[in-house]
Amino acid sequence: MGVTAARVRWGGAAVTLGVISSDAAVGRMKVSGTSPSYPGLYRCVQTASEVPNAILDLASAEFPETWQTSDMVSAMVAVDEAYELLVAVEKAGWVVPKDHPDVVPAAEAGRLADLMRVLIEDKETLTHPAEFADMLRESSSLASAIEEALVAGGAVREQLSESFARITTLCKDCHVKYRN
Repeated sequence: MGVTAARVRWGGAAVTLGVISSDAAVGRMKVSGTSPSYPGLYRCVQTASEVPNAILDLASAEFPETWQTSDMVSAMVAVDEAYELLVAVEKAGWVVPKDHPDVVPAAEAGRLADLMRVLIEDKETLTHPAEFADMLRESSSLASAIEEALVAGGAVREQLSESFARITTLCKDCHVKYRN
């Protein structure tokens, strides 16, 4: 579970248990650095309400030891990890970041491309309009181009950054339409 999701779940649970108000939980999310780019996450906490103890007492105390996320969720977590490493690579000038000497820029671009490509055929993707897969396809193609340019050497940083900016735009647009 990502840090942002953990913050929201804590906030929603705290409101439900009467530990904190919705407004205070939203304030805590902001202080913790939860991005305003996720209106759905904020809405979860804003619409949460306290549940009386009598109702909570009726709930089962049996909780699974583990939770299996969907393939889409697991893939998107991996996408986010690769994307964040590429953010660091871009900031370093499209070379290995000094604070991440273990990162191989071309490999991270390739990983991002592969993850997006595999998601195109995911069963959950197939439930969305064709535009969803089109966004994944374009992102995969752009990430592949970044990978190829990094492997070939002599890549123009501005072109790499333009391609990466387009991936960022596609991700944000997709989240607005299909996630939030």
